Amino acid sequence: MKIVHVLTRFLRAGSEENTVATCVWQVGAGHDVTIVHGEDYDQDWYEELPKSIKFVRVRHLVHPISPASDLLAYMELKRLFRDTAPDVVHTHQSKAGIVARAAARHLDGVTAIHGLHIVNFVGVSALKRAVYVGLERLA
Repeated sequence: MKIVHVLTRFLRAGSEENTVATCVWQVGAGHDVTIVHGEDYDQDWYEELPKSIKFVRVRHLVHPISPASDLLAYMELKRLFRDTAPDVVHTHQSKAGIVARAAARHLDGVTAIHGLHIVNFVGVSALKRAVYVGLERLA
């Protein structure tokens, strides 16, 4: 099975550690695994993980909400998914989850799932919370 994991940031935190453990297991089970991440990443991951895991950096996939960058990231991801034809797109982190699920939505044969690692709707303004919840419902 061809599995693509998408994260906004690929640093050293809980969602990244969880994703890495999943990817290592999937490669060990014989799956074709790719990690797609945005501009914020720890290059050391590339050296530490099995060489059979592929990495793709999506330049416009950035953490803060940025309509122009988000649209460009959506287009980059849609092109990537069309070119690589994954069976599963597994998203992690809210921003990557919304953008990548939208990009995968209309591609035949692609199942998109989101791994919830943290609730981003806590401790933000009512307006931001409403935007986040609305986008999650759309996704």
